[in-house]
Amino acid sequence: MATVTTGLPLEILQDILHRVKCTQSDVASLCLVSRSWYFAAIEFLYEAPKFTTYTSLKVFLGSFGHRNIGFIKSLNFSGMGNEVHSDSLAQITAAYQRYNDLSPIRPPLTRLNLHGCWHISDSSLIALLTACAANLDTLVINQCEKITTCSLFVLATYSPNLRHLSLRMTRALPPSDRLHHIFKYQRLQSLDLSYCTWVMQDTLSNDISHIPTIRALYLHSCNILGPALAAFVATMPALEELDISRMMLLTDNEIAEVMRAGKRLRRVSMQWTLAGEKTVRVMAEEAEKWEAVDCEWSKIDVGHVQQMLPGARIGKLEMRIR
Repeated sequence: MATVTTGLPLEILQDILHRVKCTQSDVASLCLVSRSWYFAAIEFLYEAPKFTTYTSLKVFLGSFGHRNIGFIKSLNFSGMGNEVHSDSLAQITAAYQRYNDLSPIRPPLTRLNLHGCWHISDSSLIALLTACAANLDTLVINQCEKITTCSLFVLATYSPNLRHLSLRMTRALPPSDRLHHIFKYQRLQSLDLSYCTWVMQDTLSNDISHIPTIRALYLHSCNILGPALAAFVATMPALEELDISRMMLLTDNEIAEVMRAGKRLRRVSMQWTLAGEKTVRVMAEEAEKWEAVDCEWSKIDVGHVQQMLPGARIGKLEMRIR
């Protein structure tokens, strides 16, 4: 294999890898074939590393350094929550700081997923964001119980390109803190606040309503009253996707008013709600605009929805933030 491909230009070898789906272990093996294949494959090996066991995470942290940081576009630790600690982030931060000292180009990292990494501290995340968040587009810190608005302030300062933020099941963010002040210079497109007990009606009216660029908002299991939610939705000019699943305080009439208030709403999830006939009738007034509706375990008959909204896909809503 080495003899056949040694003379091929680097661009050709990389084009081959672009067209062929390889596992991470396959790419690691290609790096050992020859120097030509090493330089062609190393970018793909580190572009979006995957961790399935503690051993794979340990091997990655052992090889992580300023020489390969320039290839990394995505770091996803969501399956390793119990194994990722503040010390792990400190090790990654040190490598990014070394990279920044040696390179005039900011790190290309665009996605950071720390879902379930509940061990990490606020200070360790702040240090990491300061070192690597210049090009960050997506941050997921679901269930990171120790994270406070201090991290969000740093995120807003160092991540001017941030578009997608997931704070699902965070607890240390009191409702008195003002998210719109933190992200007033950002252009957030999707925000996940599901299961956040600190999210209240004032959070929507005083904070989120001042971020008019939001296109997708997830409020699964939040305790917000219907009139307040409808008034908020009416103020969001770009809102296309809304998750109000398990918002059991909302009546059928109130959910119908929310649907009517969302002039640009296209996709909605209302699992485990009291949505019923009134909601369907209001949605049918503009039947052609609906793209996806998830009404599982609600009072709505799925067959009736399909009849009233023939262009909509009925089923689970695919979230923008992953």
